Amino acid sequence: MPAHATPGLTFEIARPPEPEASLRSDIAGFIGPTKRGPVDAVVRVEEWREFERLFGGLHVSSTTSYAVRSYFENGGAIAYVARVAAPPIAVARTKWPAHPGDPALPAHALAPAGGGRGSAAFLSGAQASVSLNVEASSPGDWANGAEISIDYRREGALGRAEVDVTTRVA
Repeated sequence: MPAHATPGLTFEIARPPEPEASLRSDIAGFIGPTKRGPVDAVVRVEEWREFERLFGGLHVSSTTSYAVRSYFENGGAIAYVARVAAPPIAVARTKWPAHPGDPALPAHALAPAGGGRGSAAFLSGAQASVSLNVEASSPGDWANGAEISIDYRREGALGRAEVDVTTRVA
């Protein structure tokens, strides 16, 4: 109800206008080729370092990678990235074969730590020689220059066989 302070003048407290519902401009989607990463899947990325880890960072033939970097450099918060690749696209694989005379590698030494993708093919019995299969995490030629070092010790610090696998992607 208006209050009268002086004759002919009224004062009324007005409510502030309701804020307009605005669309968020810090979420974007990107579809295109990247150096590596899952193909034909949408992945939520929240910072440039996460994109580098999942999709391989900047790549000369990927305008998508440059667009995502620019987006995060200019205040973007969330990006949805879908990697596309022309068929045929394959996952790089290799096998570390067992050689005659190599010491036996027990089955318990082959459990991949942290849910890795290592697998074993047993030749005969639980104490038989094995071959280790190594597979890239995603398809594409990015893994063709990868270096894999496998260090096997028949008896490690705990008295059991140990296998150390070190990788480096160029």
